[in-house]
Amino acid sequence: MNATGRLVDAARRRRRGTADIPGHAQVYAAMTAALGALLGEVGPLEWTRTAAYDGWSVQDLVAHLTATDSLLAHQLGVPVQPPVRPEDDVASRTELLLAHERARAPAHTRTAWQEQAETLCRWLAEHPDAGPRPVTVGPMSMPVSDMMTVRAFETWIHTGDIAAALDRVMSAPPAEHLHRMADLGARLLPVAAACGQVEHRGRSLRLVLSGPGGGSWLVPLDPRPDARPIAEPAVELVLDVVDFCLLLGDRRPPPTIQATLHGDVLLGRQVLDAAPSLAGR
Repeated sequence: MNATGRLVDAARRRRRGTADIPGHAQVYAAMTAALGALLGEVGPLEWTRTAAYDGWSVQDLVAHLTATDSLLAHQLGVPVQPPVRPEDDVASRTELLLAHERARAPAHTRTAWQEQAETLCRWLAEHPDAGPRPVTVGPMSMPVSDMMTVRAFETWIHTGDIAAALDRVMSAPPAEHLHRMADLGARLLPVAAACGQVEHRGRSLRLVLSGPGGGSWLVPLDPRPDARPIAEPAVELVLDVVDFCLLLGDRRPPPTIQATLHGDVLLGRQVLDAAPSLAGR
């Protein structure tokens, strides 16, 4: 079995073996299982390969995931090491964990990330009704159910970064997991439009995502809580669901996205250009 096959198999085994984990956390459990399978194949010298951002290595990227997940775990009352400081945000927590893990062997970094992810999954299994509970990680405030999808999404994106650094080919997640990530992305498009200063008041778009895990959404571009989509969208965007998710993760430049636009083409292009702004939130 090739590397991609092993990762998909790991995700499926995790999905079958986590019956106690609530549905909103299944995608996180699967994505961490897939990353764990990939990290099990990393050779001693491969941990130093550049994987993302400003020259971060594979080891650094795993430390970053540990840092961000630990902020969520801390809010849920799950113990983390080193303890979260009152002033910690994503940047400062990442800086702390990078310094901590760079002084250790990569195997310890991998173990720390994996044990924390497994502890978080156990907490979610023990608190199946926590989905509506509001949490804040960095600038993002949302229910636990959506935050677990965010954490799954980032884990998947960085699994792809690591796979690329190791010259491995990654396949798409299972359709139901891809759909959950795409659904959250569709619901966050109004935030992206606001960040991109897209003229949005009273306007909406229809998003049609093709491929396994895709679907159709009528999206109000006004991010105000009381905004409602109007009956006739100003533009319809049709594109592949994987391309959409990679666009949101800032891994596909907007000009390279093959999308079909009907209606207000300029508005559609503005939304596509703004979509990667979510990756920095």
